[in-house]
Amino acid sequence: MKVKDYIISELERADGGFISGEQLAKKLNVTRQSVWKAIKSLQSDGYRIDCVTNRGYALGRECDKLSSAVLEERTGMYVEAYKEVTSTNTLAKELFLKRGDCAIAAESQSDGRTKDGQNFPSPKDKGVYVSCAFSLNASADCRRQVAEACESAVAGLIAKLSGGRTQRRGNRIFADGKQVCGILTEGIVNLDSDELTCIIVGTGVYTASVAEELGYVECAQRRNELIADICNALRSAISPFKKI
Repeated sequence: MKVKDYIISELERADGGFISGEQLAKKLNVTRQSVWKAIKSLQSDGYRIDCVTNRGYALGRECDKLSSAVLEERTGMYVEAYKEVTSTNTLAKELFLKRGDCAIAAESQSDGRTKDGQNFPSPKDKGVYVSCAFSLNASADCRRQVAEACESAVAGLIAKLSGGRTQRRGNRIFADGKQVCGILTEGIVNLDSDELTCIIVGTGVYTASVAEELGYVECAQRRNELIADICNALRSAISPFKKI
């Protein structure tokens, strides 16, 4: 991992608090000059980092960029983060075939879709869009059980986030009668063994107003933290099915 990846992970963990250049240099076993260069590089990448003499560096509260490094640290998974993709589920499925368990996170999707193939609006700065792909060794007959476990895990997380105001209807989550989250589960089945070898779970959560007919949940978390919570909840949900 690059020095600047470690630094952005440390700054996000500090949640707006300042960390001195000396602390960062010592923790990363690099020179303070290397830290300074990494900070400048991060600022060029669009990160809002405040620099104050005798205090150090802090990540601005308004800075909410997705970071593969932060997400990997918080989930222990291989994660790729993008500004925009066609579909996180499509990319996660492709990536799984190359790397195994993984996640794709994006600030927006141009071709997000629902369970029935309809468009799932996924505009930039209006929510989080993430797909996790996990290996399984479950009977294909368990596919509905696996999907149910994943949907319930996400629903529980969103309910906690909204203070219990949400209601789940199948793979959709509503608050005050308006959809705030959609979940799409897909899988890979070995036809010879009739075994479900992979589950791909796509989750879109609106955290700001998208359209009149759609709602949103107010979220004080940074997007990286919310995405990591979703990934970790899903990993716990599918763990029993790895042993079937």
